[in-house]
Amino acid sequence: MRDSTAGVGTLTFYHEKSGKFAALGHPITDVDTGTMLTVKDGNIINSSIISIKKGTKGNPGEVRGIFVNEGDPLGNIKTNTVSGIYGTSVKALKNDKLNKPMEVGLRNDIKEGDAQILTTVDGEQPKLYNIKIEKLLSQDSPGPKSMVIRVTDSELLEKTGGIVQGMSGSPIIQNNKIVGAVTHVLINKPDVGYGIYMEWMLKDAGILN
Repeated sequence: MRDSTAGVGTLTFYHEKSGKFAALGHPITDVDTGTMLTVKDGNIINSSIISIKKGTKGNPGEVRGIFVNEGDPLGNIKTNTVSGIYGTSVKALKNDKLNKPMEVGLRNDIKEGDAQILTTVDGEQPKLYNIKIEKLLSQDSPGPKSMVIRVTDSELLEKTGGIVQGMSGSPIIQNNKIVGAVTHVLINKPDVGYGIYMEWMLKDAGILN
């Protein structure tokens, strides 16, 4: 029996009107069997990134963090779905960098080409890094592999090698709209990975019908 799981992942969005949040963009699964875990209850808490294991071909990297103020959770996790984890906040989930509401880009708004991801690889403050959306995949139902993305930002490539564990859930932004979230890295191409359409996460959060 696995009674708890803890790890560093990234908050994707916070919806101020409802207090709902979403993170990860993919499910939490059992490390041994790969099956999706059922969430009885859980918390999200602040973390601070203290080191990075750089990703290389065949060897995925990771961001390593410590939990901050563990006794003061930011929100309660209610559900774990194919497109992420969801719950309700107990306080406003805002950072100092991007604290204004952002428009949502639905599937038909997204274009292949330049975009950015908002992610934290140092300390507690997120930063925007350049990527390219290389391919938009056709999906009729929610799933974490909606688009192929490639990191083009020289600073991020230098620090992490591309996409690393812990960056799952990092928002994908194009034309000042949140269009998706980072979900996976390709093991043999650490600069390339997958993202999920924001539409799917908003639906699973109960914000979009």
